[in-house]
Amino acid sequence: QEIKDIEAQAARDAERAAVNAKTTDKKSTKSSSKTAEKADAPVLNPDEKADAAVMAEIDAAFAASGKDAAAAKANAVARLGALAAATPFVLPRLEKLVSLFADSKLGAPAVKAACTIVEAVQPAGHGVAAIAVPALLAGMEDKKWKTKASCIEVLSPCLRQMGEHTPAQLASCLPLIVPKLAEAALEVRAEIRTATGAVLREIGALVASPEIKKLSQELVTALAEPTNQKHTQSVLAKMGNQTFLSLIDPASLS
Repeated sequence: QEIKDIEAQAARDAERAAVNAKTTDKKSTKSSSKTAEKADAPVLNPDEKADAAVMAEIDAAFAASGKDAAAAKANAVARLGALAAATPFVLPRLEKLVSLFADSKLGAPAVKAACTIVEAVQPAGHGVAAIAVPALLAGMEDKKWKTKASCIEVLSPCLRQMGEHTPAQLASCLPLIVPKLAEAALEVRAEIRTATGAVLREIGALVASPEIKKLSQELVTALAEPTNQKHTQSVLAKMGNQTFLSLIDPASLS
C-alpha cells in the first residue's frame, strides 16, 4: 500500500510539473510576442520634415517588395501620419494608404494615418474635394470589403473639413458621395453598412434647410435601411406633403 501511495504521489507531482511547464511556455511565448511587436514598431525621427527627398524615401518604401516589404510599408505609413501637417506632400499620397486598407496588419494604421492627414489639411478644407474624396470614392469600388468600409470611414473627416471650411466644395462633392453611400447600404457586410450609416448621419447633421432638417434623421434611416419599405414609404409621404419655404442647401438637396 505504501508503494502504491508513493507511486500515486509521484504521478500527481509529474502532472503538476507538466501543467506548470505549459503555463511557463505560454508566458514565455506571450513575452516573446510582445518583444517582437516592439522590435517591429516603426522608429520615427521626431525632427523629420517633409521635403522631396523624404517623400522619395516614403514612395520607395510603399513600392518595396520581398521579405522586408511589410516592415518598410509600416514605416512609410507611420512617417506619413507623423508628417500629416505637410499637406502639399502627404495629401497626394492618400491613395497609397487606401491601397493598404485591406491589409490585415497595415490596414488599421493606414486608416488612422489617412484620417490624421485629412483632419490636418492646411489651408483647412482645401484639397479635400479635389484629392481626398476622389481617392476614397475610387477605393469604394474595390472588391475587398475592408477597403470599402475603410474608405467610407475616412469620408467622415472629409465631410467635416468641407462642411466647416469649404461649403462650396461640399456642395460639389455630395451629389457624388450620396449615391455611392446608397449603393453601400445594400452591401452584405455589416461593417460596410455600419460605416455607411455613420457617414449618412454626418451628412444629415450638415443640413441647413429647416424643412429637411426635421426629416433628416428619418431620411438617413431610409437610405441606411433601404429594405425597410414601410419606413421609406412613410418618409416619402412626409416629403410629398412638405411645403418648402426656405432655400434648399446642397446637403439638404443631396
